[in-house]
Amino acid sequence: MNSMESKLLGKVLIVDDDFTVCLLARETLEQAGFEVHAVDNGPDAIDLLETFTPDIILLDVLMPGMDGYLACQEIRKHPFGAAVPIVMMTGLDDFESIERAYHLGATDFISKPIHWLVLPHRVQYIVRSSRTYKELKQSEARLSHAQMIARLGNWEWDIVNDKLLWSKELFRMFAIDPLTFNGTFQAFLNATSPPDREMVQSAVDTAIATGRSLSIDHQILLPSGTERFVCTEAELQHDSAGRPCYMAGTIQDITERKLAEIKIRHLAYHDILTGLPNRALFSDRLTQALYRSERSAEKLAVLFFDLDDFKAINDTHGHRIGDLLLIEASRRLDEVTRAGDTLARLGGDEFTVFLHDIKSEENALLVANHHLNNLLAAFQIEDKQLFVSASVGIALFPDHGSSAEVLIKSADAAMYQAKQHGKSHVQLFTQTMSCKASERLSQQEDLRRALDNDEFVLHYQPRVNLLNGTWSGVEALVRWQHPDRGLILPLAFIPLAEETGLIMELGQWVLREATMQLHRWHLAGINLARVSVNVSPLQFRRQNLIEIVKSALSEATLCPQALEIEITESAMMNDMDQSIITLKQLRQLGVNISIDDFGTGYSSLSHLRSMPVDTLKVDRSFVTNAHASEEDAQILTAIIAMAHSLKLEIVAEGVECEIHETLLIAQRCREAQGFYYAEPMSAEALTSLLLEQTLPLAPMKYAILDLSQDICCLINGDPTTFGGDPLQLACRLLPGRPPACRGKASCEPVAPTSFS
Repeated sequence: MNSMESKLLGKVLIVDDDFTVCLLARETLEQAGFEVHAVDNGPDAIDLLETFTPDIILLDVLMPGMDGYLACQEIRKHPFGAAVPIVMMTGLDDFESIERAYHLGATDFISKPIHWLVLPHRVQYIVRSSRTYKELKQSEARLSHAQMIARLGNWEWDIVNDKLLWSKELFRMFAIDPLTFNGTFQAFLNATSPPDREMVQSAVDTAIATGRSLSIDHQILLPSGTERFVCTEAELQHDSAGRPCYMAGTIQDITERKLAEIKIRHLAYHDILTGLPNRALFSDRLTQALYRSERSAEKLAVLFFDLDDFKAINDTHGHRIGDLLLIEASRRLDEVTRAGDTLARLGGDEFTVFLHDIKSEENALLVANHHLNNLLAAFQIEDKQLFVSASVGIALFPDHGSSAEVLIKSADAAMYQAKQHGKSHVQLFTQTMSCKASERLSQQEDLRRALDNDEFVLHYQPRVNLLNGTWSGVEALVRWQHPDRGLILPLAFIPLAEETGLIMELGQWVLREATMQLHRWHLAGINLARVSVNVSPLQFRRQNLIEIVKSALSEATLCPQALEIEITESAMMNDMDQSIITLKQLRQLGVNISIDDFGTGYSSLSHLRSMPVDTLKVDRSFVTNAHASEEDAQILTAIIAMAHSLKLEIVAEGVECEIHETLLIAQRCREAQGFYYAEPMSAEALTSLLLEQTLPLAPMKYAILDLSQDICCLINGDPTTFGGDPLQLACRLLPGRPPACRGKASCEPVAPTSFS
């Protein structure tokens, strides 16, 4: 729009066969600042709309040929005249003429003779009102579009008269025809899932009674029978007498979020491979069962199973066959597990069962042998016939322990004793097995000497920025350089360090050494953005972590942004309020916060929203099988999408092959680490690697994926061109073996030789 157009009050089209009226109207309106076009008949006015879009039309009623009524009707049919204000100019003042004009689409009318001084003001008012109306309609359209994207609708409820108004998005969300909706609160309640109706009614009643805002998650029932999760929120308004009279709020479809949360919660408490309860859920159920057994003076037994020679099966037939065998073994164990008892997989080839209301040791031995006998039959795994047995340890409550932890440890000790007697053996715990405690004390002393003698070293595993193909940071991983046993991985000593409290001193050393090493790399010209350090639950809960971090950063002369603290989900869940305080203090320092091994602990979406964290580290278990399992790939996709929706950075661990990398790039995962890029290594070895700066061409994959998306838009789903799937097309464009061969044998992930 040029400067002259910007000064115009509007564009006017005059349609009148009276030359004098046209002349006076043009002169009057142009002097007031309007652009004016005039014609003397209706057909010319309609033709002019093709090249001139007026803000208002002044239309004479009485004209030869096509009169004003017919002209108004035809203008309204024109695409450029449908919304233009039409003001009828008429000397007729009878009611029928005016009513006819309005019926045919007129906006207003002006009586002749025209008051020329008033005309510009009248026209300006109508133009301004029209523009305001158009802006309002545009705003409503934008709001409706935004609500559709957010799956969010708004509603208003007149409580006194029970009148309920819904936005268009709500009718779409509930799949209800607006014409059949009777607009009452009961109509909304009828659309709520029957099990939730009482809860919703109670929440609304409470909000009205207390004057508090309403916020509830519940399910709705669509006419098709489908159920969806929604979040209903509202605020209450009162009349001048303080009585509740009006409620306004929103309803948002949160089905995808709820399903992801349910999936993650299930993963947190269940074993991914077998679907059985995991250690956390087993311990919780066992603790509850112990309370009941103590009150009723009943015995309870814990059975600890370990499959015999399972490692040999993995080594001989591969981990896939081993996993299938574990699934079948868990099914057989479940077959003879009584209702009310709990079977769990603790990890690897270890399973546990607790038996409630056991009358004697003989009952527990009988059940254990029943399980063993059920395992003895051959397992048909694909085309292979495999045989497996188990060693079983038994601990009884209250004889061998009064807590879940002690009973599991006692049963575990008995199981190791059973293995000494050969395969398929059952062993009851005895007090003589407590000699292991002295061995544990010896190990504790060995750990203490290691701290005093500086026997711990740090290895580092770099992270890759998949977007630009650079090393983005490193994770510090502690190792024990034992003088006799050589390099010991953390799984062999971290649990003991946690139990004895030595982890706190060890953790402080790791933090100081890791930050100092990053400082050394910076001095050497190696531009690494950040070093990541794991913090144990004990450190997080018992130490003044803020002061320890400040001291380490000051000693290494590093800015806080150069440090990332990795904390497991379980470490934060013991005392959520205190955890949030600590995390906020770390964030105020500028330190990056990362949740380690995400998906294997206790986090929920509500917790993630409240916790001040920056990054989620996806546990390697979700990445390892993503190329071979559609379900694992969907889980990985859900976690990455959830992180993006919460505006969190995400790092994928356990990347072992090109397919893993390609899958992560397809989901726009920014960072990754794993054996595909580099194993954990000493600072010296990593220095050489960082100076070489050799990385797979991940940025090229990002570019190819973007290109393939554009191409797929052009081919639009042609079955001969990869079905319009950008990932499939990207895989064809990428060099080397196509990585979209999910479930095929084209990918052989790197076999890890060590883990952090």
